[in-house]
Amino acid sequence: MNKLKLLVVEHNQSISGKISQIPGIKDYLLLYASSQEETLKYLKSDAEIVIMVIENTLAGSDFRLLPLIKTINPFLRMIIVTDDWNLTEIRKAMNNGVIDVLVQPLEANDLKEALKNLTDFKGVTGYTSFKENGDSIKQLYLLQIENNTFVQLNRN
Repeated sequence: MNKLKLLVVEHNQSISGKISQIPGIKDYLLLYASSQEETLKYLKSDAEIVIMVIENTLAGSDFRLLPLIKTINPFLRMIIVTDDWNLTEIRKAMNNGVIDVLVQPLEANDLKEALKNLTDFKGVTGYTSFKENGDSIKQLYLLQIENNTFVQLNRN
């Protein structure tokens, strides 16, 4: 059986320590990165990574890494783990493709629920950009999980 691929991006072991406590985590193939460069290398070389859990410190200032990640894999579902965020920063992260935000101290059950929500996902994802005149350009994708990876459904 193929496993869902989950990329954990962190400096310290706070995320991986909690992931190891989740019952059923063996259903995932866990990959680990500790830098932005390593994260991009993984994502460019493996299109089957469907979920990423990333520390906010590795998302880049003003979350500059997140739009780049979405251009590499627009179907990737992202969870950010943070020490201390305010609503403005949470909105910035979500505007850059983050699906869920978890706050330290991270609880294994919170991470388990966030992962469950993402693996049960069926719906629409995408991103919006803007032309110089202010008109929006939306690229939307209808997705579902099939054979442990996200696949784009045809819009009929």
